[in-house]
Amino acid sequence: MGDGKNVPRAGRGVRMTLATGLALATLLPGAARAQSFGNDEQSCVSYGYWAVSVIYLAASQGCDWRRANELIDPMRHTKWCMGQSAQSMSRAPQVHRNGVTARCAKQGASVKINI
Repeated sequence: MGDGKNVPRAGRGVRMTLATGLALATLLPGAARAQSFGNDEQSCVSYGYWAVSVIYLAASQGCDWRRANELIDPMRHTKWCMGQSAQSMSRAPQVHRNGVTARCAKQGASVKINI
């Protein structure tokens, strides 16, 4: 299994998705660090990708996102955002970071999320 040839197709997809998410978090630091989101469609799309980048960052620090029941689907986060008030979205980045950190801590992973 370590040679990469016998990894099930789903496993390769997860690795590719994880690599893509980490690349997004690295390539879009300005957008990720802005941490100011509204509840309009464009802002919510940005929030969706930002939320997933937070999960990928936690995964890179040892958190098993599957065990933490994290959603690696930017569109699910986008849809959630569009149903929130502007006031709720002003707090959403901190709530999301705290939630990911807490869920990772339950499995013994200590993560630092500064984006």
